[in-house]
Amino acid sequence: MNDRIIFFTNPTLTSAGSIILNSPTVGMESSDSITLNAGNAILLTNGLVSNDGIVMNANNGITLNGDVTSASDIVLDADANGIADGSDTLTISSGVTIETTNGRVDLNSETGGIVALGALTLRATDSILVDSDLDAFGNLTINSDTDSNDGTGLFELGQVGGTVRTLNTHDNLLDIVAHEVAFTGFINTGTASTTITSSTNGTIGVGLSIGNMTIYQDELSRMTSAELILSSNGAVTVEGVTASDSQNIGKIIIDTNSGVNFTGDSSTFHLLTINNSSGINVSAVLNATDIDFSSTGNIDINSATTASGNIAFNSGGSINGSGLIHGNNLNTSSVNGTNIQTSVSSVSFNNSGIGSVLINNTGALTATGSNSGGLVDLTSNDLITVGAGGVSAGGALNMTASKGITVNGAVVAGGVTHLNADSNADGTGDFTIAVAGSLDTGNSDSFITANDLVFNGALSSGAGTITIQVSDNGTIGVGNAIGDMTIDGAELQNITSANLVLGNLLGGNVVVDGVTPTNSAGIGTVFINTGGNIDFNNNASSFNALNLTANGDINVNTDLTTVLGDFIAVADADLNLSGNFSLAGGTTLSSANDIVITAEFIDLIGNLVAGGSIGLNGNTQTSGPLIISANDGIIISQNINNNGNVLIDADADLNGVGDFELLAGILIDSQGHDISITANDFIIGGTINSGTATTSLSLSVGGTIGIGDAAGDAQISGAELQNISASNLIIGGANNDGIKVDNVSLANIANLPLVTLVASKTGKDIRFNGNASSFNNISMIAADDIKIDKGLTAQQVSLNAGDDIDLKGLSSFVNLEANAGDDIRIKGHLTVSTETDLVAGDDVTLKGHLDLGDLTINAGDDISISRHVTADTMDLTAGGKIKRHNNDKGKDNDKGKDNDKGKDNDKGKDNDKGKDNDKGKDKKPDKH
Repeated sequence: MNDRIIFFTNPTLTSAGSIILNSPTVGMESSDSITLNAGNAILLTNGLVSNDGIVMNANNGITLNGDVTSASDIVLDADANGIADGSDTLTISSGVTIETTNGRVDLNSETGGIVALGALTLRATDSILVDSDLDAFGNLTINSDTDSNDGTGLFELGQVGGTVRTLNTHDNLLDIVAHEVAFTGFINTGTASTTITSSTNGTIGVGLSIGNMTIYQDELSRMTSAELILSSNGAVTVEGVTASDSQNIGKIIIDTNSGVNFTGDSSTFHLLTINNSSGINVSAVLNATDIDFSSTGNIDINSATTASGNIAFNSGGSINGSGLIHGNNLNTSSVNGTNIQTSVSSVSFNNSGIGSVLINNTGALTATGSNSGGLVDLTSNDLITVGAGGVSAGGALNMTASKGITVNGAVVAGGVTHLNADSNADGTGDFTIAVAGSLDTGNSDSFITANDLVFNGALSSGAGTITIQVSDNGTIGVGNAIGDMTIDGAELQNITSANLVLGNLLGGNVVVDGVTPTNSAGIGTVFINTGGNIDFNNNASSFNALNLTANGDINVNTDLTTVLGDFIAVADADLNLSGNFSLAGGTTLSSANDIVITAEFIDLIGNLVAGGSIGLNGNTQTSGPLIISANDGIIISQNINNNGNVLIDADADLNGVGDFELLAGILIDSQGHDISITANDFIIGGTINSGTATTSLSLSVGGTIGIGDAAGDAQISGAELQNISASNLIIGGANNDGIKVDNVSLANIANLPLVTLVASKTGKDIRFNGNASSFNNISMIAADDIKIDKGLTAQQVSLNAGDDIDLKGLSSFVNLEANAGDDIRIKGHLTVSTETDLVAGDDVTLKGHLDLGDLTINAGDDISISRHVTADTMDLTAGGKIKRHNNDKGKDNDKGKDNDKGKDNDKGKDNDKGKDNDKGKDKKPDKH
């Protein structure tokens, strides 16, 4: 059965009473425009469709139980007479849609209002006017510009100059799409949201700002809604929204694909959220309870922005601005960096690109966050606290605070890190790493300035350097020592770094006490710098390597060790002639590598022991024995004045690389005490003076010693001899392979009354080669031979050889004592003015021109004396024969004549026994 009602040819239905159109199953249809006029009420039991317009006028109400659709205007007036004389309400059933596909929709009921029993949809191409109170008990959807193309889609609530209307959704959603809106009445969605969308994606002006769609201050002030959502693809500009304008709107959300700008007069909101793709620019004062900005473009805060609660900025570009951001908690996320001024309690930041994060905060700040690609710079005029979530910077990290920095989480930096916990240097800003906190700068340097330190967590810079300075240049205590800044052993133990620098040359004194190897194990080299003094007191201290610089004194009053690297100390760094270095008596300064000390005066009462070299650059003085030991050499560059023995070992590990060097113009003076120097080689450019005591120069390992012009593995030139003053200079010992002497002059040994040459190593000898040499007095001790080939001039001469003694050339002595384990052979020209005492285990042969005083010979075998040997007296004792030869040429054969005892050359042997080399023996070749 078809119960459809169909109207034709522009029907008009007029009734003094009610009009009821009842088509319960199919609905009603009009081929042309339809007009219904009722003196009472109009009731539609189902929908009505018109191919043209629809007009309904009723004095006592209209009830719609179905959709109303037309191709032209729809005008519904449920109180046409404007008199409250009955049920004058426009009542609309739930789920009804009122729509025109080409026109406007006007809804009116002057006294009875409009009631939507459930969801209601209003749609028009040109405009929608609601000129009555509207109560919707379901979601209300309004689109006054469904064609979105001619800019005529206005939605009006009430008319300008007319009665103020109220639209109330009773906590249901309100969704408005329009080209423009005009609200002369009130809108109330309660706990639900209101959405207003620009149908043409035009601009939206809010407050005092004008746009294609404008929501004025008074319109905002008449809205009550949990949320107001403004949506468009066009730009949104906000100006001059006052607190009273927005007081009934819980949150305003601006959602656009273009920019959002806050300009001109200040604006105030409760909760403010912006989502857009073209940037957000705050150029006017902005206030809100909470602020949440999210943009794929930049966020620029160039005017004061305040939230009593939380602030969140999420940018696909950068977050920048000179405007001060006030709030409680600030959360930022960016791709290309953040540079903002803040006054917040806490900040959480994240930057995923290569830009920097710079946050300058007024007041105390708690910070967490990361920047994967660039700098993080946090500044506060109060306290900065790193929260448990930590701070991570892919690049450099800066934190500057006036009242301290506390690290409660992991702080990680990929670049140079500067942390200043006391930026105003008023002595209140400490730097603290809690137990759960840590600071790791990878292999980059870090600089920490603070009033004091508390390191309960780890601090690491890998291969980089950590520099720690006292903000007000106060004192530093290290280990058990107490200072304005104190770094105890446990705190040192939390540090891992290639280098640790403590203090600066403007700072106060530094005292170190009882740093254990475990305390300092994680630090490669500790540098201590001060404008005052550095003192090592009480308990012994140990470091891997140590570098000290002080404008004042450096005092080592207890044992001090560097277990891996150098010990370098510079006192009087400002060169004002007031900084000294002292090593107390009974203490040992020991280094696994080099020791280099530079000071105006160096007072070494204790012992120096170096696994490498030792360099002393200062006037060195002690009141007791001076013991210096190094593995790889010792360089003396300033005077040593010592009232005690001086013991120097430049090659203590016997590796053959430790030389001793005394720079030109430098003095070592033991004030009449012995000086002993052991080295691989000697470079004596300065003066060595042991006065009436002995100076000893000995080789640490095998090798020859060359004296004068003679070459050797170690060489002591004539000029170097001339730099030595001692009652006895002993050269050599049990380690060297032999000694060679060439062309030593009296000028060279002017300050050496006695020179003793020792080559006591098995099989080693002493040789005088090349040019003749002169000494005052000389003593030689050789395990093997002593050979003097080119003459020797001296007063007292003592020769002790384990094997042969050979004396050739032109020589002149006052006294000669020679003791050989085998033969003594004297050839050439020799003058001895007093006594000559020769003792040989085998033969003694005197051949040449010898003018001797008293001659005493004791030979284990033969004595052979040529014709040109004269002596005042002779006392000859031989275990074999004594032969005197009168051959003018000094030949030993004597042609078979008896010599002294009438014996015929013993066995008829040629040349003193028929032996070659004075005795015909070929015991060993001459050594050269």
